[in-house]
Amino acid sequence: MRSAALFTALRLYHGYRLLWLGTVATQLGQWMQQIALGWYMLQLTDSAFWVGMIGFASGVPFLLIALPAGALIDRSDERKALIASQWGSMLVATGLALLILTGLAEPWHLLVAAALNGTIMSINQMIRQTFVPALVPREHLANAVSLNSAAGNAMRIVGPSIAGIIIGLFGVAACFIVQAAAVGSALLATARIERPQRDGRAGGVPGGILDGLREVRRHGAIAGLIVLTAIPAIFVFPYITLMSVFARDVWEIGAGGLGILMAASGTGALSGALVAATMDRVRRKGLAVMATTVVYCLAVASFAASPHPALGMVGLFLAGFTGSIFGSLSNTLLLLLADPRLRGRIMSVYMLTNGFTPFGALAIGAAAESLSAPKAVAFSCLIAATLTALAATRMRQLRVTSG
Repeated sequence: MRSAALFTALRLYHGYRLLWLGTVATQLGQWMQQIALGWYMLQLTDSAFWVGMIGFASGVPFLLIALPAGALIDRSDERKALIASQWGSMLVATGLALLILTGLAEPWHLLVAAALNGTIMSINQMIRQTFVPALVPREHLANAVSLNSAAGNAMRIVGPSIAGIIIGLFGVAACFIVQAAAVGSALLATARIERPQRDGRAGGVPGGILDGLREVRRHGAIAGLIVLTAIPAIFVFPYITLMSVFARDVWEIGAGGLGILMAASGTGALSGALVAATMDRVRRKGLAVMATTVVYCLAVASFAASPHPALGMVGLFLAGFTGSIFGSLSNTLLLLLADPRLRGRIMSVYMLTNGFTPFGALAIGAAAESLSAPKAVAFSCLIAATLTALAATRMRQLRVTSG
């Protein structure tokens, strides 16, 4: 019975099942690309700073297009917009493969590709977030959001592991070829989704681009969620862009070891997402978000401070576990609290926090260049844990909310 409850949204809703399959394929390709871009940049430049620049280039588009994209999504057919973004992702992956195969790829090509892909995927992710409430009723929304998170986190295990094997056997270009094929399969799944009812958003939605910001400012609990998401986005999540540095330079375990490290993180994240899928009835979801945010920051710090890759894997597992619960719960709360007519614009503010990640990646990459990657990441995470704890003391409305 518990197993059946865990997969409720997948069992009951065909449209959501297709969306979920598309999420699996898309995330598989994205994690492979992230590993391949970082590894190839390190090969070209031998610089942790340039590897950090990959994260900067891929994240900046969130700042530039999140708000207008949210307003556009509130007025669009989600299925058509999702298909368009998938075509764009396939073209970028194919272009990268051709550049590398022909020997023409240079560092600036990788940065441009990261920026283009970041633009496309920021739209893709927002659509996937806002599409779920149109396919799944409110009583099963938390389960559906967590299963989406589980799909992405499962690919954090599979994607980097496959990428490490492919890089070792066939070279980096093959990763981008496989990514293009994966996104193509996601496109086929999306094309089969029947357009649902508009979930209270029928017709033209009045208002403008800044309505999401105004609603966030008005609603204390939503504002609290945005702040708690922004802090780790700046100070913690950029550690992902330096994973290749930890693998090659800190622990000297190569591309295969990089895949194993990412698999440890993904295993923890998958476990956390599955736990979150059973937390529909947790009353104080806001308080749970606060607690897991602090623990997530400390877990990444423990990974960075580990003297041995085996201990680092334990830290990565805990980071993945707590980070996944934090992400699933905050996402669910946001969708439950948001006005359906403004859901795309509110979600765009939520996703806007991802635009701060590249600045954190740039700063941590520079610190890693002058100090070391372990010191830079650990210190940044401790700052994030302190800021989160201080901010949580002032978020009474979020502490008591359950969605």
